[in-house]
Amino acid sequence: MRFLIQRVLSATITIPDQKITRSIWPWLVIFVGINKNDEKIYPKAIEKFCNKINQIKFFSDESGKINSSNSDINGEILLVSNFTLYGRHDKGSKIDFSQSASFDRAKSVYEELVFQMKESEIKFITGEFGEYMEINQNLSGPVNTIRDFE
Repeated sequence: MRFLIQRVLSATITIPDQKITRSIWPWLVIFVGINKNDEKIYPKAIEKFCNKINQIKFFSDESGKINSSNSDINGEILLVSNFTLYGRHDKGSKIDFSQSASFDRAKSVYEELVFQMKESEIKFITGEFGEYMEINQNLSGPVNTIRDFE
């Protein structure tokens, strides 16, 4: 599982077909990519992610140093599925998504991630799996990181 984690001042996600808009401010936007092999390892990867995400230092403390975590600031997360995180463009100009999980596999792993985050009492909102979404972000820093959990 691959996570693109971004610190934001605010973020809004809109699902036009469903006329839904959700917002957070300020905290983390996390894009989740599911690899075609993640179904075999996802329970452990999800557990690692849920145990770690609120403890990683993404936020500045009083001295301006990045020493505070999401739990330190009582932050929220916007979690968005994103199959393109496993896209490759090694050859030619077309993006190859062959490393991304199939729709059904990715959906089951993503739903388990959402379930475990709820069980872990992580404060978050989500987009809608498989839907076209419009995401507006006001990045902070910028502070971004890519994490693979296996």
